[in-house]
Amino acid sequence: MAPFIRAGRAPALGLALSALAACAGEPAALPPGINLLSGPVVAAPREAGLRAALAEAGRSARCVDEVEGRAEFAGLRARSPEAERMEFRHFADEGMVSEEERAALRRYMDAIAPCRPRFADDAPAEVARLFAAIWSSQEKLYAELATRRISWGEFNRRTHDLAARAEEDARRLAPAPRPAAPPDAAERAI
Repeated sequence: MAPFIRAGRAPALGLALSALAACAGEPAALPPGINLLSGPVVAAPREAGLRAALAEAGRSARCVDEVEGRAEFAGLRARSPEAERMEFRHFADEGMVSEEERAALRRYMDAIAPCRPRFADDAPAEVARLFAAIWSSQEKLYAELATRRISWGEFNRRTHDLAARAEEDARRLAPAPRPAAPPDAAERAI
């Protein structure tokens, strides 16, 4: 099934995790005025908060991986695979969720609830907002599917679009590459 945006399978969370890992050793070098989800980035996060956020995002991803790997959810995965594996048939599926699938979706949502990222107060605000927005958007899609407000195809198309938007936001989160320092006078003389 279309997984919650996370490491392992979904590119968006993987990029966000990579961005966090890349700047875990030093504060993020984000250009001023970037708007990830709401408001400008105004300060570089502290190293400890960044490391804690990275650890929490990893815990969340491992938790989701475990839940999604359960055999009881294989039928859901068949209707909605990972975003990068979706094909025409998944996007064009006009079928509504069956009673059996509704029950499985409810069990899935109950099982996934403990996986929701819970960032500490010192986590970088832009990271916490990004993950919270991604998670909530995916939960909303599952709710619309389970209540038969959208078809499987609509769910798959919107999940695919969400993954693309989340990937774009995660790219903005990544620190800007630092230019190489010019050689000092002693190196130039050689």
